[in-house]
Amino acid sequence: MESMGPDRIAGAELVASEFGAAWNAHDIERFDRLFTDDAVWVAVAESRVAGRPQIVEDFRDIHSSWAQATTVVISDVATYHARPDVAIVVFHAGYLDDAGAVLAGVDRAMMLVAVHDSGTWKVAAGQVTKQSAMES
Repeated sequence: MESMGPDRIAGAELVASEFGAAWNAHDIERFDRLFTDDAVWVAVAESRVAGRPQIVEDFRDIHSSWAQATTVVISDVATYHARPDVAIVVFHAGYLDDAGAVLAGVDRAMMLVAVHDSGTWKVAAGQVTKQSAMES
């Protein structure tokens, strides 16, 4: 899917940087503003969370536990427009160690479906792809 012409609405790629900023600030209100009311989130293959309130609650839970001391760096952002107001945003989120270096083997490929809603881009669906287990 290629980007559409100049009539597309610019800025969909910003949802990736806003996701990273919300994560690094551990700011649940930022996550709340990032998602549409009927968004869907797939954090692991066996689970699907539907609805902004439930998604935000999941982020609240993880940022109150294991994620509270984590920092991510967003890279390799690409945006593909399905329509001028709907875009697929793919990127990598790497976790940083205490020295600020990306941890080896903890890179997450992510895909967000962004929709232009009331003058801003919001996440309507998202999925985290975790690294495959190495075969021996």
